[in-house]
Formats: sequence, structure tokens, C-alpha cells
Amino acid sequence: MKADFLIKNGCIVDPARGIETVADVAVARNKIVPSTGVDAGQVIDASGCYVLPGLIDFHTHIFLGGTQNGANPNFMCASGVTAAVDAGSSGCTNYRAFRKSTVETSSLCVKTYLSCCSIGLAGGAYLENFSPELFDKDGILQLKEEFPDDILGLKIRIPKQLVHDLRPLEKAIELAEEIGNMSVCVHVTNAPASMADVAKILRRGDIFCHAYHGTGQTILSENGDVLPAIREARERGILFDMSHGNTNFSNAVCQKALAQGFPPDIISTDMGVVRFYQGRRVRSLPFVMSKLLSFGMTMIDVVRCVTATPAKSMNMSGVIGTLGAGARADITIVKKVAREVHFEDTSGSSCSGNVLLLPQMTMLSGQSVFIMNDFNL
Repeated sequence: MKADFLIKNGCIVDPARGIETVADVAVARNKIVPSTGVDAGQVIDASGCYVLPGLIDFHTHIFLGGTQNGANPNFMCASGVTAAVDAGSSGCTNYRAFRKSTVETSSLCVKTYLSCCSIGLAGGAYLENFSPELFDKDGILQLKEEFPDDILGLKIRIPKQLVHDLRPLEKAIELAEEIGNMSVCVHVTNAPASMADVAKILRRGDIFCHAYHGTGQTILSENGDVLPAIREARERGILFDMSHGNTNFSNAVCQKALAQGFPPDIISTDMGVVRFYQGRRVRSLPFVMSKLLSFGMTMIDVVRCVTATPAKSMNMSGVIGTLGAGARADITIVKKVAREVHFEDTSGSSCSGNVLLLPQMTMLSGQSVFIMNDFNL
């Protein structure tokens, strides 16, 4: 069989198929194909590297030019990201502008959570208004009917400076139920209620984002134990996204939760332009993955959080997030190096890690879009 590329000698990590082993990956046109007996136009030697499904950054802000904090999604290919979800940068008033500027022009696969605030994050210094009486049900319904595959659900933020109680969250969920086929992604940092109360409202498939924040009430009890209601929420199918960001992550909360067997379901950056490839907090998705590896998660579990699980939440299982035959040929090759790394959190507290993932090559729909100068020479 003819193939365009054959990637050899790398350690494949494909949680969707339960695989972590040295094997080959073949690409023909824009699809992954069986690697046995292929005649490849180009052979790529991935010795000493991990070959992963293209990384999915499930929580980003990439409305470039439409918000004060919008990053350019096309730069993300250099960090191994091949798909991204924008977490509420636009609302029903400006979604079409976001779509034209980003969704239709980006080389990445881009999906969206639509903010319950009609202007999304476009207000800059003006915070969103999440008063339920201002939710534009008709506008949201029209967009969901027009773009059913691209709009995943509704985004709402419930910090104390924006809301006084959980009524906006309850109304967002009611609206998602009424429209149908919509999940709700809720920003929980510094909420006006306990994390247990927040979690009890959520439904299967909803996203509890900034799961390890350290501001106000957290997922831990006063004794430092993961709250029973949080564990029960996971059993009901609520997904916990670490969505790191600059202001929504505590090293201590995360480490305590991991020590008690409560890892994230999704690992994401909460990437925006002010923290794109900068500082010790976010930098890139592989940088955040490195933090979780240093905190004790296994490679296959970390990779699951940036491939198979977000792909399922995007309704794209088997299309992206896997290296199985027939999937889109989105492939990320990384090298894991042992070195001291300082990982900073929201409070400025820093902890030392011992591993760093370095992107070597990114393939998007069967095309090489990034490669390190010294890779595969």
C-alpha cells in the first residue's frame, strides 16, 4: 500500500485504543492508515520520542482582534496543538465575527462554547453581565441551529464579582436543556457558593472548569480532603477540566487532589495572548502536561486528558484524538526530557518539576506544519 509518511521507532501513546508501545504510524493523504507493508514516500524516525494523537486544547481564548485577550490559534501548531475549543470569548452578538475571523480561517479544528453574555469577553475592562433576564435565548437557539456541530454549549462565569448566587448557572442549564444538545461549561473560581453546591447543579457532560483553583471555596474540605459531592459529580459524568490559566490554578490544591486519586478529566491551558508562550504558569499545552507528569500522573493518563476525552466532548471520537486507522492524520511528536522545571501558580508559589515535554513535530491533516530544526535529521 502506498503511503505519504511512515513514522517509525517512536513510542505510540493512544489512550483511545489503550496503547502505549513502540510501533509505526502510516499516513496516506489526510488519514491514518494501517502501517503493515506500506510503501512510504517519506520515513520519519521518531526514536526516543512519543508519538501522540494531535493535542486538543479544550479551554482557550482565541478570538484574535475581537477580544482584548485573544491569542492567534495558528501559533499553537508549534506546541503540538491541532484542535482547540474557545471557552466563551464570543456570545450570540459577535459569534459570527468570531467564526469568520477564526473558525473559518484557522488551520486548527476550532469548536466553541458560546458565552451566555451576548458580547462574550469583548468588553475588555467591562465585565460580563450574566443576569439571566439578559440571556438571548432566541439568538442562541438560532446560532445552535445554524452551526450545530461547531457550538458545543454555553459558557458561564460565576465569580463573586459577577454574580451573587447560583441562579445564573441554574438558568444557563435550563436554557441548555431547552435548546437541547448543549453542555454547560462553568468557571467556578471564587464562586458565591461551595463547590459542592455548584457540582450538584451540573449534568452529565457539563464542564467544571478551573477544577484546581485556590480562590475562595475549593474542591477540598477544610481538612484538605476532596469533597464527597465532587467525587459524586464525577460518578454522574461531570467532567473536571484543570483549565490552568494565570489566575485559576493552585499547585497545592492540585497536588492534594491527585494524591487522593482525583486527577483531571481534561488538561487545558486557558490560553490567551497575555500568557501565550510566556512566564512560568502556562506557556503551552505541553508545558502544562509536563506539570501534571511532574505531579505524578502517568503519560497515558495525561495524554488521555488532551486527546480522547476532549475529542469525545467535541463529538469527534474516532475522527481526532486517536491514531487509529481512519482517523484524521493529526499527529504530535514530543520528546520527554529530564530536567528541573519551576512551575508557578496563581499565588506566585512555585514548585519544582523533573520532566519537560518538548514538541518535535506537528502534523495537521497529513501535512507537516511544524518541525524542530534538529528532528529527524
